Amino acid sequence: MVTPVFDLKSHWDSIYATKALNGVSWYQDNPERSSSLIDHCGLEKTSFLIDVGSGATHLIAELLDAGYQAITALDISEAALQVAQTQLGERASQVEWITADVRNVTLRPYHYDLWHDRAVLHFLTRTEDRAAYIRTLRRAVKPGGQAVIATFASDGPEQCSDLDVMRYSPESLTELLGEGFSLLETLAETHITPWHSEQRFTWCRFRVTGADSTLEGGDNACGDLIMQIFGRMKTLEPSQVLEVVTTDPGAPIDLAAWCRQTGHALVYQAPAVMKDSPSQFYIQKKGS
Repeated sequence: MVTPVFDLKSHWDSIYATKALNGVSWYQDNPERSSSLIDHCGLEKTSFLIDVGSGATHLIAELLDAGYQAITALDISEAALQVAQTQLGERASQVEWITADVRNVTLRPYHYDLWHDRAVLHFLTRTEDRAAYIRTLRRAVKPGGQAVIATFASDGPEQCSDLDVMRYSPESLTELLGEGFSLLETLAETHITPWHSEQRFTWCRFRVTGADSTLEGGDNACGDLIMQIFGRMKTLEPSQVLEVVTTDPGAPIDLAAWCRQTGHALVYQAPAVMKDSPSQFYIQKKGS
């Protein structure tokens, strides 16, 4: 007998279609911890924010109230996002809504300044699903952007919404994310559910570099710098990203031209902060 494949989308659609907004354990009148850590990111109001596993949270309304102008809400459940849009009324048009599974969604590369996830990652119990989540995160957030992630803590629940979950400490979450993530801040939270039980959460704020390898090009110009890049790209797998740090003033033109010629992609450029200080270029190796 073939075991039926569990449909995660149907599971969450059913919950949001049949339960009251405050009838789920994760409900919060005030998403205080999310708002606080987002404030700590020091973002401009024009920054691009994505709330992953957005559900029917009040956070989107709070972000709009705070003046943020470029918000994306992503959730696997269309029913959840419909509830959220209904709550916002006319203001829903100010938000980009994406119904998709974070494990396989294609987002604009290196687009977001902030990735916020209050309760998606801890539902990913399979190694391959966690790896897919991290790939999506790394390719969606601008190099130097930030990620605010909350999971059940090491002493948190072992199940939620009839699903097994993973539990994390700040150390184990940092280890899971791996290279390219620098831990900036961590907080503990005891969430009180609508029926007054306790759920312990781990919150972490990370800086995201977005690169799989870094090349310090110094002041090497044109030909020498390109040869260095050419050699380093040979060590990368298709679709991996090389960060090039250089003070060469001709790099923006030279690297863009080289990428066009070779089929690699210059996916992002972080300009020099001051005259004669390094610029950073992120080059994604072409697919096989």
